[in-house]
Amino acid sequence: MKDILLKHFDHIDFDKDLYQSNTLIYDNVEYRRCGVNIIDLKPSHAQSIFAQIIMILKKNEKWWLLVDILDTICYDEKLFAWQIQSTA
Repeated sequence: MKDILLKHFDHIDFDKDLYQSNTLIYDNVEYRRCGVNIIDLKPSHAQSIFAQIIMILKKNEKWWLLVDILDTICYDEKLFAWQIQSTA
């Protein structure tokens, strides 16, 4: 994650420039660290695309959600739930 942040922000002091949070409420939606959210739909068959929030960061009054995109394995008809797993 540090490499991704350094590539994006160029020069950054992790202790002074970033504020880390476990929860962010924005536009009446609550985002939680380690929470899994639907971020999009696959256009071909409207299957959900899931992401797990790894970090919630604030830099210069802007919030950033660093996420892990999850693979959808299958849909369980009995549980009415998707089986998902990390891509990495």
